[in-house]
Amino acid sequence: MGYEATKSFDIHEFYYRKFEVNVTVPYYLPTDTPGIGGIITANYTTGMGVLGYARLVVRARNMSIPFDPYAYPLANVEFDRVTPSYRTAINDFNGVAGFFIPISAIRSLLPNLDGNEILITAVVYDPWWNETNNCEYIR
Repeated sequence: MGYEATKSFDIHEFYYRKFEVNVTVPYYLPTDTPGIGGIITANYTTGMGVLGYARLVVRARNMSIPFDPYAYPLANVEFDRVTPSYRTAINDFNGVAGFFIPISAIRSLLPNLDGNEILITAVVYDPWWNETNNCEYIR
């Protein structure tokens, strides 16, 4: 007089990313600022910093267009050469790096900042594991 229950489930392989990338910028950006400063960090899951190189891509988006990543996905910054953007490289990335983007470079993408948002994407490449990871920050 026992009770037996069965449940079927699938098992799939899952590989967690070896490292995580973060972009930190100020929450508020006054219009008379000389530029945007921030920090890129990339750490392995062990906590050690990633050694490699990084690319920083700045794009602007009009907020009147609805943001729906399924209907209107943003283009991948690594392969998109059509969307106007400001790009800079950090060739000697050592886990953490500061950056400064002049406001003149941002205004060349979008002359009027009112009602628009700035997307800052950091792409970090780890040559040891031959792996790339990125983080996008929307301000």
